[in-house]
Amino acid sequence: MKFGEFLKQKRLEKNMKAKTFAELLEISPAYLSSLENESRQPPSYELLEKIAAILELSTDERYQLFDLAGENKHSQEIAKDLTEYIYQNPQIIEILRYAMKCNLSDREWLIIAKFVYRAYKY
Repeated sequence: MKFGEFLKQKRLEKNMKAKTFAELLEISPAYLSSLENESRQPPSYELLEKIAAILELSTDERYQLFDLAGENKHSQEIAKDLTEYIYQNPQIIEILRYAMKCNLSDREWLIIAKFVYRAYKY
């Protein structure tokens, strides 16, 4: 699924007309249409946050919105919420660089992920 499809799907699930949604976001209906039709790059982090709030997205849906926005940028970017978290926690950068040097396999990353999921349920 692409960013625009996801955005439109979530808006329609809330039975919200494009014009109403655009007004709540304080953007033009034309700009909203261009986002939903993939003729523009996804918006700023601030607007993504506003979209998530207005659509009352769950945590997982919010993460999906950010990830899809990052994937759809011309130079693929990591979702802004992750970038902020990474830079607020320098150990993450250190661990990622070490993992990169070790060339961890998908299986090894899966082991790490399972450890984290078991140790820290939210």
